[in-house]
Amino acid sequence: QAAMAEYGVVCDWLPMRDYRSEGLLELPVFKAVQGLKILLFAGEGGRDYLQTILTDRGAFVEKIAVYRRVCPQNDTWPLEQFLARNNPKIMVSTSVESLANLLKLAEGLGDLREFPLLVISERMAIAAKEFGFKSILLAENANNEELVRTLIDWRSLAA
Repeated sequence: QAAMAEYGVVCDWLPMRDYRSEGLLELPVFKAVQGLKILLFAGEGGRDYLQTILTDRGAFVEKIAVYRRVCPQNDTWPLEQFLARNNPKIMVSTSVESLANLLKLAEGLGDLREFPLLVISERMAIAAKEFGFKSILLAENANNEELVRTLIDWRSLAA
C-alpha cells in the first residue's frame, strides 16, 4: 500500500490475510458484482480463477495482460555463485512459474529439490511435490509477516 501511495494510488479494498484471488473474492465488495464492469490487470498466461468467479457472479470482466512471466537467460553463473557463497538452508518461492524457472536455471548445479521449500499456497505445494521437492512448508498466507513466522518456526524445529 505504501508503494502505491507514493504514486497517488489509493487502495480501497485489501484482503487482510490472503492476497491471492481467493482472498480478493472473499471481500464483501466482490460478493455482489452482478452487472458490474470490471477491468482486471493481470499477468499474461496467469490462471483465470478470479475472472471466472467474477463472471460466474454476473460481472462483465475484461482481462488485460500488463506483464509477462519469462525465464531469464540461461546464465547460471549468478545462481552458482550465490549457492557457493551463501550455503542456503531453505528456499522460498511465491509462484509456480518462478519455481519452474529456478529449476530450469539450476540444471547441472545440483538438485535444488533437496532443499526444504517454503510456498504460499496449497496450489504451489502440489506443484512443488510434482516437481519432486521432498520437504515442503506451507505458509498460512502470502504476507511477509506470515512468511517470516513460518521461517522462524521451521528454524526452531531444525535447531
